Amino acid sequence: MVTSEQFTTVFGLPDISPDSDTEIVSGWLMNHEHNEPSQRVRASLKLLSGTSIINSLISQYISQLRIDALDIEVHDLKRLSMIKDYFMFPINYIQVTQSQFTQLERAVNSIIRSKIIKLESVTKDQAKLVSSIGLDTNEIQAFNYEQFIKSRISTFAKKWEKSFIIELNDDNVAINEYLQLRISEIFDIVNNYPMSLPAIQDLKKLIKPIQRAALVTSFVTKCQTHVLHAGTNTDDIIAFYTSTIKVFLIIDPRGVLLDNSSRPIRRYLKERNDTISIIVHSILGGDDHKLLSHLSDELRKENSRVITKLSLDWFPDPIDALPDFKEQDIIESLMSIFENKESLIDVLIESFAKRLLKLKSKEEIHEIVSKLEQLRSRFEDNELNNIEVMINDIKTSELTDQKIHATNPLMDNNLQFSLLSYLYWPEMDQLSFKLPDSIQSQIDSYSEEFAKLKKGRYMKWINSGFVSLDLTISGETKTFQVSPAKAFVLNMFNEKNEIEVGDAISELGIGERLAFESLEFWVKENVLLKREDIYSPNE
Repeated sequence: MVTSEQFTTVFGLPDISPDSDTEIVSGWLMNHEHNEPSQRVRASLKLLSGTSIINSLISQYISQLRIDALDIEVHDLKRLSMIKDYFMFPINYIQVTQSQFTQLERAVNSIIRSKIIKLESVTKDQAKLVSSIGLDTNEIQAFNYEQFIKSRISTFAKKWEKSFIIELNDDNVAINEYLQLRISEIFDIVNNYPMSLPAIQDLKKLIKPIQRAALVTSFVTKCQTHVLHAGTNTDDIIAFYTSTIKVFLIIDPRGVLLDNSSRPIRRYLKERNDTISIIVHSILGGDDHKLLSHLSDELRKENSRVITKLSLDWFPDPIDALPDFKEQDIIESLMSIFENKESLIDVLIESFAKRLLKLKSKEEIHEIVSKLEQLRSRFEDNELNNIEVMINDIKTSELTDQKIHATNPLMDNNLQFSLLSYLYWPEMDQLSFKLPDSIQSQIDSYSEEFAKLKKGRYMKWINSGFVSLDLTISGETKTFQVSPAKAFVLNMFNEKNEIEVGDAISELGIGERLAFESLEFWVKENVLLKREDIYSPNE
């Protein structure tokens, strides 16, 4: 609320020429306190009558009234009547023109009007005063009703799990106020989907075309503040974007609102380096992004729909075009973020490769094949050929491995190989280390048998893969699936009771960091004990 001191500081009062008669009249006018002017004041009023100074005095008086009115608290119309009489009192002693009188009366009525609309009610006896200042009593009643509605609607704030349409009683004031509330809350409504579905359905039924722009503005403004910044994880932004798609397509199934609301999110996701990999891994059901685990279900659910295939000639829609969201096709919407489709395919191939090399059972390869089939409808036929070859490699590797072990009974059955067609697989991350002699001899024997079985082909060992170990700790058997480096570090304890980091470095030819991390892993799993810098089995 503006105080009289603040008003005076900003606006000041009209300047009046320093004249003794003028000062005398001005002093009485500004401080009359409902007292008649003295003989000296009357004499000055007579001298100034008809001059332009009267105009200046009236303007100064009106400015002073507005300042004084800021500090006046009114609780009934009787008090207002007295205030009006007080403000108009000086005009009884000043000869003014009709124009000057009207100017003052309008100013006073304006002040009174601003006080009246804050009153609780107006009785019939009080209506006369209201009418005298040009204010209809219906205006007061309408104002009071509107205040009541605002107070009532404010109790619906943040209660999104329930529809309030019935309680609005088809009242336009209530509907508009309710819409304003939900528009201001749209960011939180999206953030709390699907719990907020009843509030979303209310918006769909009630929102008018003229309010749609306000809805988008409210949403985008809060997105910029609360989501689209470096402090938000990419997982959270993608999850928020999927909720945005679902919510705005409920409100507007044509996708116009979604197009306008989602552009800033899509632009921001496009700038993040990890967006593609996170989306791909989530679609394929990765455990690293549990917040986005629903994307794997979305892929399976949407696979039954007819979807236009993407191709390498594909270009993103023009910025003014509406995206074809095809019944909330979340996966299609996420994929269309990327301008370079080849990078998306590269990440898909890399992700499939990592999953194929970590297979533990035949059921898992069936799941991978199913994912490929679900994705196939979104790409041209030849774009996922590499993945098909990789899957076939894993399937045929099992048969080849069985034949080699059957041919050479000296081969360790616990040592199995995946035979990869190197032209179709992405480059693998490899660690440089020296294999134990027992393992190296097995690999050499395996390579010889492979060359005999597959004429004209040879094997190149890749320091990758995993080792499955069954270890008994304190009478309990636990299974571990670890990297070769971790397994070979543990294997050293078959010949030594105690080792240090330096022993692992020299014997396996690995770096200090990898040696330390591998030993510490087994300490955390209670397989090894550590005393100072020496590691020993936990027996």
